[in-house]
Amino acid sequence: MAFPDKDESACQCHCALFDDMFQQTVQAEPSFSVVDEIIDEALKSHSPAEQDQAFQDMNAVSTAIEETEELLMSSLFQLEAKLNEIPQKNAYMIAYQQNRDFVCDVEFRLMFLRAKRFDAKKAAECIVKHMELKLKLWGLALLTRRITFNDLDAESQQVFANNGAIQILPVRDSAGRVVFFSMEKNHRPNYRTDTPEVFVSRLLWYYLMAVMEDDVESQKNGIVYVAYSLGNKPAFDDAERKVLWGAGEVSGVCPIRITSFLYCYDQPSQKALMDIFAVGLQITARCRFQPIFGSDTECKHKMMTLGIPVNHLPYDAIDDQIILNNNKFFNKWIDIRKRIEANPMIYKQDIKLLGMNDIVVDKGRNYQEHYGSKRFREFLVKEMAKFASSGTTLSKPKMARQIADKIAAGTLKMRFVKNVEKGVWRLATNQEMAAKVENYLRRLPKPVPGKLAEKPRLRLTDRDLVAM
Repeated sequence: MAFPDKDESACQCHCALFDDMFQQTVQAEPSFSVVDEIIDEALKSHSPAEQDQAFQDMNAVSTAIEETEELLMSSLFQLEAKLNEIPQKNAYMIAYQQNRDFVCDVEFRLMFLRAKRFDAKKAAECIVKHMELKLKLWGLALLTRRITFNDLDAESQQVFANNGAIQILPVRDSAGRVVFFSMEKNHRPNYRTDTPEVFVSRLLWYYLMAVMEDDVESQKNGIVYVAYSLGNKPAFDDAERKVLWGAGEVSGVCPIRITSFLYCYDQPSQKALMDIFAVGLQITARCRFQPIFGSDTECKHKMMTLGIPVNHLPYDAIDDQIILNNNKFFNKWIDIRKRIEANPMIYKQDIKLLGMNDIVVDKGRNYQEHYGSKRFREFLVKEMAKFASSGTTLSKPKMARQIADKIAAGTLKMRFVKNVEKGVWRLATNQEMAAKVENYLRRLPKPVPGKLAEKPRLRLTDRDLVAM
C-alpha cells in the first residue's frame, strides 16, 4: 500500500475511513461499495492522458519518460524551488543542516522526480515526508545516510533473510519493470515485538530503498507489486491493522512508482482485505489496482497476459497448498547486497537484474535459455534470410559486426550483458557482442537465397510467453 498524497486534514479523513472499514470487517462481512466510489473518484481526478497512461501501465505497454539534459536540469531547479515553498519540513531541515551533500545529492533527488514522473511539487512533498518517516523509524544518527543490512538488528536480519514474504523476481517483466512478489500468508511471522508496525516498516523500508537506490532502470520504469493472497486467512486484529497502515506509509514516502498493483485471491472472504488494500493506496496507484480472483492456474494465466514472468514465482502449488519454497534468488540477492554495501562505488554502474531483452554473452545452458538470448537467435535467423533474399553477400563476421554496431547505437532495443560475478552484470563491449553474434551465426543453417527462413522451433516456457 502507499500513503495518500493529501494534506494533513485529508490524511486524517483517509486514515479514519481505513480504520472504519477495518472495524466493519472485524464485526461482519461489510459492503464495500465505498471502495468503488473512491477508485472512480481517483480516475475522475486524472486527465484523459493520465487515464490512458494508467491503462498502458496496467497492460505492460507503457514507456519511460525520455530524460533529456534540459528536462533533468529544469526539473531539479523546480524541485529546489518547491522544497523552499514548503513551510513545515522539520526533519528535512535537520537533515539539511546535518549533511547538506546527502540531501542535495542529484541522484537522491532524481529518484523522487522519476517516481513522480517529474512533477516537482509532488516530488518535493514526498522528500519531506520521506525525511519525517525516516527520522521516526531510524533516528537522527541514520537520517542522512543510506540504510544498510547491518543497520538492522540481529532479529530483523534473521527474519528478513529467512522469511522472504516479499521478494523481487530475478527477471523484470515485459515492460522492464522490477516485480515485487508478496506472499500475504507469510507476513504474520514478521509481527515481532510490542510494535509490529515499526518492525515490519523498517524491514520494508530497507528492502524498497536497497532495490531502488542504484537501479536507474527501475526508477525510470516503475515497479509492479503482486499481492498473492491465495490460502491467506486474515486475522483482522489490531496488529494487522497497524502493520497494513504502517507498510502503506512506508511505500508512500519511498521513491517508488507503482505502475501496476495485482491482488490475487481465491476466497470471497478475502475481498474485505483486498478492499482495504485499495483504500490505502495512493491515488495514482489506486487507478492501477487490479483484483484477480481464481485458482492458482487462473491467477498465473492472468499474470502472464500482464507481462509477469510467472515461471520465476517463488512458490509451489501442491494439492491446493501454496508453499513458499524458493528463496534461492532472494538469499543470493542478500549476499550480493552485502557486497554492494561494503563497496558501493565498485558496483555502482553494474546491472543487478536482467530484463526480457537482455542477451547474455556468457557460456552455459542457463544463460542461453534466457528469453532474451532465445529471441535474439530467432532475430538472427530472420536477418540472415533478409540478406539472402536481397542477394547481398556478406561474410558472417561482417554481418556480426553490423548487428553489434546497431545494438551499440541503440537502433535495436536489445543489450548484451556479461556476468561479472554471481548476480552482477555489466554491458558487453562491442568486441564481445560481435564475437557472440558471430558464434550464433555459425550455429545457424545457411539460408536459401530468395527464400525466407522459417522461424526456428524453440522450446518455450511460460516465461517466454510473457513477451510474445
